[in-house]
Amino acid sequence: MQHFIQKLVYSNRTLDEKVMLILLSLTLLSTLSMALQYAYRGALYTSMLSLFVSVGAMVLSYLFWHKKISIDWIGWILALGGLPFFVMGFIYTPSVIEASMYLFLYPFIVVLILPAWYAVTIIGTYVLLFLFTSNAHLSSASFTEFERLSIVLVMLFLSGFMGAYVFITRHSNELLLKTVRRRTQELERLNTKLQHEATTDHLTGCANRQMLFEVLGRELERFDRYEIPCSIILFDIDYFKKVNDTYGHKMGDKVLQSIASLTQNNLRALDLLARYGGEEFIIVMPNTTLDGAVIAAQKLRLAIQNATIIDSYTITASFGVASMLPNCTQERFIERADKKLYRAKNEGRNRVCYENMPSSEGA
Repeated sequence: MQHFIQKLVYSNRTLDEKVMLILLSLTLLSTLSMALQYAYRGALYTSMLSLFVSVGAMVLSYLFWHKKISIDWIGWILALGGLPFFVMGFIYTPSVIEASMYLFLYPFIVVLILPAWYAVTIIGTYVLLFLFTSNAHLSSASFTEFERLSIVLVMLFLSGFMGAYVFITRHSNELLLKTVRRRTQELERLNTKLQHEATTDHLTGCANRQMLFEVLGRELERFDRYEIPCSIILFDIDYFKKVNDTYGHKMGDKVLQSIASLTQNNLRALDLLARYGGEEFIIVMPNTTLDGAVIAAQKLRLAIQNATIIDSYTITASFGVASMLPNCTQERFIERADKKLYRAKNEGRNRVCYENMPSSEGA
């Protein structure tokens, strides 16, 4: 018994679960005691019924100890048999001591709507109430049938009122909790949506300048700390003003969207495509050297050139590529790629230019 108490006290169970185990143990002992008393008196039927309850309490204790059933299930199970025993205990038992044993069954009815530790208070209150109204005698024989029935009815009314109050309170708390959880989920979805809108270009669906500089900042830190390479590709749609003037701004928007979609399909998952402004786009390529970025730029240049976005009109783009260097700021990094883009346009457009490129190289 001492080992069981120590194991229960130092277990990682909640207070409600510990109290429930204690009450189950008391129920087991009290019903087993009643079974032996009734068997000794020759009331075999009542003894078998008490023994049945004792075995049931033993099974429930075992299942609950090994976490096979929850505290709510025990409440439901014991509520079905606890109330009749409670009523019979206060009407037909010959002494307060035996009647008090039945009180150990009653709290499980209340477990349905109350935390288990409330049951301890209920037990003590009802035992005291019974003792104080017994005219200082320990025998319930001093009560008339009306008095015993009145005590039962008053106690049932008080417990019912308390149970209803707590049930309503808990139900209201559950509704409030569900409402708070639903509002929290709505706020999280709204926050995700706002964050997406704050970092996304509305026309093309790719990242905007804010997102671009956030990613570039992280890559600069990674390079300074771990020397992990990073390159960027800055490209511009050739003669985009001519597209707008000839086909209209609606078609110009379609070209931007198509270029963004085509570019995204030719990138890796870790690469970032951002609209830098107007018809200019930047690709941030983490873990990529200059040579790797040049190969990716050439592949993208050919993909744009071969794509049919406007009938009878070929869209091309010019590219400038730069790789990250020590002690380089974001602005300086982009400026170096922009110089190579400017060179590509001056040398005839639809080509890729990069740092340390031989003068003989072109498209």
